[in-house]
Amino acid sequence: MKRASLFFLLLALPIPGRALDAPKTTVERVRFDVRDLPAALSWLDKVLGWKPSYRGERRALIGIAGAKFEFDAADSDSSATIALVSEDADADYRRMLDRGAVSIEAPRDRPSGFREASVRGPGGLTVEIDGPLAQSPEFVFTEVAAGTGATPKPTDTVRVRFVGALKDGTVFDERHRKGRPAMVPLESAVRCWTQGLTRMKVGGRAKFVCPPDLAYGKKGDPPVIPANATLVYDVELVGILR
Repeated sequence: MKRASLFFLLLALPIPGRALDAPKTTVERVRFDVRDLPAALSWLDKVLGWKPSYRGERRALIGIAGAKFEFDAADSDSSATIALVSEDADADYRRMLDRGAVSIEAPRDRPSGFREASVRGPGGLTVEIDGPLAQSPEFVFTEVAAGTGATPKPTDTVRVRFVGALKDGTVFDERHRKGRPAMVPLESAVRCWTQGLTRMKVGGRAKFVCPPDLAYGKKGDPPVIPANATLVYDVELVGILR
């Protein structure tokens, strides 16, 4: 498995019941109960390559990419899901199966904008793999200028300058051609943006030709974008908000 391609999703959570101007806290670690601690640690090492930073008879700690997990020996298993972000959900899913994981669901594109798969982890743990959508055969990505910075993940918010046009050349959006970039959460963008921008690096520029099923589909976005419209975007990736 390409360990560098996997990251954890951590959220800053407000303290319940506090005023809105109160300080926020971040997740220190997530605790899981497992009936067979040695077997759980063996699975995590074999399938994901995770090794504990501390291991006792009844407790183990694992730190990965800034996330901290605690596994405690117990009479019953915790039911939980760990979501991993992958550059290639299909490839990482196959690697997990090759290393002994049992499939729950094979990779498939979801309306959320991810290509998701899941495998059964140790005890009551499920490991979910979230990657970019499978590329439509009609989606065309053309690099205009190569970037040198970071590549966004499907969960990132990006800063972009862009021009959107219909296939016949009619421009429908050029508000962000110059000047202040637009801030676009990829999770809520049209699907072809997720496909295209996760292939770019900051500082790069590319052209996307987006078929209707990866854009606004049968409904379009009246009155600007008609139904079943193929869209052409010229996009410059200015930055990533993290």
